Amino acid sequence: MLKIVILCVMFTTYRQVKATSYIRSSLGLTDITSESIPSGTTVAWFNNNSFITIPSDYFGSLPDIEEIWLNSNQINNIEDNSFVNIPHLSELLLHANYLQIIHTNTLNGLVNLQTLRLDSNQISEIENDSFSSVRSLEILNMNNNLLHTVKNDTFNVLVKLEKLWLSSNIITQIQDRSFFNASNLRQLYLHENRLEFIKGKTLSGLKNLNLLRLEWNQIHSIELQSFVDLRSLSELVLHHNNLQTLVQGVFNMMDHPVYLAMQLYSNNWTCGIDLCWLVDAMTDWVTLDETTTTLAECSRPHVLAGQKFTTLSFEDLNCRITGKEQSVISSLVSGRCNH
Repeated sequence: MLKIVILCVMFTTYRQVKATSYIRSSLGLTDITSESIPSGTTVAWFNNNSFITIPSDYFGSLPDIEEIWLNSNQINNIEDNSFVNIPHLSELLLHANYLQIIHTNTLNGLVNLQTLRLDSNQISEIENDSFSSVRSLEILNMNNNLLHTVKNDTFNVLVKLEKLWLSSNIITQIQDRSFFNASNLRQLYLHENRLEFIKGKTLSGLKNLNLLRLEWNQIHSIELQSFVDLRSLSELVLHHNNLQTLVQGVFNMMDHPVYLAMQLYSNNWTCGIDLCWLVDAMTDWVTLDETTTTLAECSRPHVLAGQKFTTLSFEDLNCRITGKEQSVISSLVSGRCNH
């Protein structure tokens, strides 16, 4: 008798799951309007088909829907208000399509959306207020698109955003205070773009950021105040850029930058007196975390080319100087040790 009861419960659960899911994946479908989705559906999968257009208010008859997969189609047009009247939608997958523009009304009505994937499209423009309706968004992936500028009115409305992927675009500019109101952001991915510099207000407001990935850009300059708000940062990835030096004090916001040394390799470091503070500090960072392998090395002068930072001495960098400059270096080392 006990076995029969268990089987009945399992069968009932399976029927409930199947009744709320509408799965039409990998069927070669070309017209989504030909699909009649049952009322009460909470999960709709249309991925891996050949849809081109999402018509206005197509999902409006499904007030309970929570998850929609439209990835890996050929979608190049989402009509305005395509997702209105579905207030419970929390996950929308639109990656691997042919979208070029996110219009102001594209995401209207998605007041409870938490995850949005727009990666691997051809997006080059995000119109003003495009994200104003998705203020509950926590995860946004826009990797592998054609964005060239991050505007300061694009992401600032996303006050609950925790993870933002913008890698593998062609970004050359991030306007000042572009993330100022996105203070809940924990992870920011900007690698594999065309950034050449980080200005003092580029990253303003990111007080809770833990991870910042900037590798594989063309960065040659980072202003002194660039990381001043990033007091929670624990991992900063800067390898494969064009850095030759870093201004003293640029990492003062970090209490324990133990991962930083590992992320500075494959730049064009000029090892001289300007890097005395950095080389000395990196020695302690490695000591704090013995698992960290420091790979950063000198590119010039020729006599030091290829030498690891952790093997350099003050003598190698001509740091043994007198007078006012010696006092500056001594106070730096003393101040760091007393923190």
